[in-house]
Amino acid sequence: MRCQFCGWENPQGKTNCEKCNKPLMDAAFVSGHEAVPPASERHSRPTDRQAASLFNPKATVRESTSECKTENQNQDVCPECGYPLENGTCASCGFSAVQAADKPASNAGMAVDMRKTIRPQRKGDKERQFTLTPISEETGLPEGKPLVFEGDEVCLNRENTDPKNLTITSAHQALIRCEQGKWNMEDKSELKTTFVQASHPIELQKGDLILLGNQLYRFDV
Repeated sequence: MRCQFCGWENPQGKTNCEKCNKPLMDAAFVSGHEAVPPASERHSRPTDRQAASLFNPKATVRESTSECKTENQNQDVCPECGYPLENGTCASCGFSAVQAADKPASNAGMAVDMRKTIRPQRKGDKERQFTLTPISEETGLPEGKPLVFEGDEVCLNRENTDPKNLTITSAHQALIRCEQGKWNMEDKSELKTTFVQASHPIELQKGDLILLGNQLYRFDV
């Protein structure tokens, strides 16, 4: 049996060529192909055209199809899996360029957003806030719009309360904090000028200062 690669004449029954060790195939199968090179080119490596025309029994169906498709330089590639498209359709993953073009851009954006995970927020769960309403010392009536503050911890100073009042510290006058649903205030001023007028019973701690009229007192146990 003659080798279709190098032209070596092998004894009958051989499965591989004695010369190049290539698998032997029936002559009827390779008839019509340029399998046997001229005598002058025998025992030499086959050309690219010869190698492309020969059937490779080790190649899978997809590999053979891929080789044929890559010869077309104008063939598009599937954006999903990278497999060559045939008439706008991917034989590997089923992608269709026609269907992708028909989808509106808004739907594509929605598909991306649907894949995002966001932190859930309970209904009615609002950010804590409190207000401070300026009161006239002479009349005891409001003399300005209420100041709204948000957050569990707010530092009060001259800028966010009364920018023209020089008796309020520009850095840190007081700290208002919400702990376990209860609001409390801590004096942060250097001159200790933050006071609370008692309109309801409050708990006194050792070292608290009490302003009675214009006289300041220190509370101790």
